Amino acid sequence: MKKAAADGMVAEVLAELDEEIAGALVGVTVYAIDGTADPELRDALKNAGIQRWEFPRSFRGVFLGTPRDDYDEEGGGEAQGSIVINAPNMETLDDVRDTLAHEIGHALGLSEEEVENLGLG
Repeated sequence: MKKAAADGMVAEVLAELDEEIAGALVGVTVYAIDGTADPELRDALKNAGIQRWEFPRSFRGVFLGTPRDDYDEEGGGEAQGSIVINAPNMETLDDVRDTLAHEIGHALGLSEEEVENLGLG
């Protein structure tokens, strides 16, 4: 998928979010990138304080930042950071929706196991 198409799909998915979840993501920027050489990936890494990270070519998405739970023991704070969606590894709106849901789970403080248990594999 091209980056422009992924951007449109990301906007569509974000517009569908529940108000409470959207509020918890106010401090999170979502990037759709065009592969691991995309300058926006470098920006997201820099914003997360990460100097260097080797991504496998097949990566679909990643949350880089501080989850909501780290700010508030009751989970009522905001996540901070970036969600990166790798457009070339997406084929459909469902791919974008599933990947974004998975990474939003991490931004909200869920572990990999918890995200998978919710069916967001």
